[in-house]
Amino acid sequence: DNVDAAKRQLLDSLLERMQLLLVTAAARKLPSNESMLNTHSWSLLHSACAVPCPLALVHLACCNDTKSLRIPDVHMGRLPLHYAAARPGYRATISVGVSREVRTMVESYPAIVVALQCKEATRVVDANHQLPLHILIDTVKQENNNHGASVVSKLLSFYADSLERRDGKTLLYPFLQAAHGSNASVNLSF
Repeated sequence: DNVDAAKRQLLDSLLERMQLLLVTAAARKLPSNESMLNTHSWSLLHSACAVPCPLALVHLACCNDTKSLRIPDVHMGRLPLHYAAARPGYRATISVGVSREVRTMVESYPAIVVALQCKEATRVVDANHQLPLHILIDTVKQENNNHGASVVSKLLSFYADSLERRDGKTLLYPFLQAAHGSNASVNLSF
């Protein structure tokens, strides 16, 4: 009993510190006129989905802040899944000790981690009338890599009817959105 209580206290302390650090990072990531307006009320999960951080932190936030999976932010009406869809995979090059050796960590898009925890979030539009799918398509097109198509397909599997929903910004259906523009992707054109 004492061991479990000590573990819970340690985890709560870690999550509290993570929230402080990630909310601060999110505030710095957004344009200065928006950052404080957007992030002061963000949950740990909103922050972990918005800033570049390892997937393990996103997963930890999902498991320990489940109520935030369904709560939109006050400014954009975005769920954590919208922010995760706007974020490419995590990539970091890390020095190993004092040597010149470096290791590169490459991880997938965080949208799937979040969508697996709350599939119904794939059906929710934000203040721009965008589904997470619309946001993810734009993110994958910017990244221009082959792995993104499988992430889009997985998100589609949670809400297939999203193919019939127009993007609120471009007014294009997802397959047209994927095929439109200079960074159009044949792999994403369904």
